[in-house]
Order: sequence, then C-alpha cells, then structure tokens
Amino acid sequence: PPPPPHRGGGGGGGGGGDRGERGANDAHQAVQRHRATIVECVKDTDISIRRRALELVYSLVNENNIRTLTKELLDYLSVADQEFKEDLTAKICMLIQRFSPDRKWYVDQMVQVLSQAGANVREEACRAFIVLVTNTPNLQAYATRALYRTLAASVDAAAPPLTLTALWCIGEFGEMLLGGGGGGG
Repeated sequence: PPPPPHRGGGGGGGGGGDRGERGANDAHQAVQRHRATIVECVKDTDISIRRRALELVYSLVNENNIRTLTKELLDYLSVADQEFKEDLTAKICMLIQRFSPDRKWYVDQMVQVLSQAGANVREEACRAFIVLVTNTPNLQAYATRALYRTLAASVDAAAPPLTLTALWCIGEFGEMLLGGGGGGG
C-alpha cells in the first residue's frame, strides 16, 4: 500500500511526534533504492562527484549489504585514480572494521585491501588488523597463511603496508605455516 499522505504544515515547532524519524527513515530507504546508481557515481570522472558518492555509499552500508558493497568498492579500487585511492581505501577499511559479519571475512577482506591498495593503506588499519589477528588465536594460522601467500605472489611489487603486516604475522605465528596449526574459522 502507498504511504499515507504527508500531513503537516509548514512551520517548525513541537507536536509532530516521530515525524522527523519517519522522514529520515523514508529518506534512507529512498537512498537505499538508488544504491546501484550511487555506487556507479563513485566511478564518475569528476572527483567531487566521486567523493560525494563515496560519502553516500559509506552512509548506506549496514550489516545486510556489507559484503556486496565491499566487493563493489574493492573492484573499483583496482582501477581508481591514484588521487582517489587513499580516501577510498580508508573508507573500505573503516567499513570492513565496523560491519564485518565475522572475523574470517574481516581477515579475507583486509588481505585483499593490503594487496590491492598498496601504500594507500593507513597504519591504523594495519594495526587494527594485527590486533584482531593477535587476539583471535583460531585465525592466526589462517591469517598468516593468507598474508604469506599474498606477499609471496607479489614480493617484488609489494607495498610497505602488506610487507610489514605480513612479516609481523609471519614473525609472530610463522611456526603455524610449517605445522598447519590453528584453524580457519
């Protein structure tokens, strides 16, 4: 059924109950309906449109769409202009950290970011990743293997964030590379 007609006068003031919340929710739903178009705007040639679209995408992400939107943003990251990669990488890292559905997915996404974004990954994101791995014993072997494989595949071209994060984990949990210790989830 269509939504009820808007009743309201033009003035500010009290009385409307939850009208502001309902309006904000309606606006959020309208923006969600146009998510694909907004994500496409992240690829626009105009940097100001790309930045605004990225802010909108960032506000659209929730627990239900984090996987889809992260994939789309990571796909774009590989072809984004260098001037835009730092902001895009920071937003992707924040989204992964905030809305990750589970820790294994977080590890997988961060390894992908470290591989794709190169020097654009900020130190804070690397530090948060290392803290998560350190505090999650059942993912230490999994994360260390993933970082080792990623580093080995691009050792000549690996950027410092990937190299430092991988070497730190290999230094701490390297015995798990040999013995196959630790689980994956």
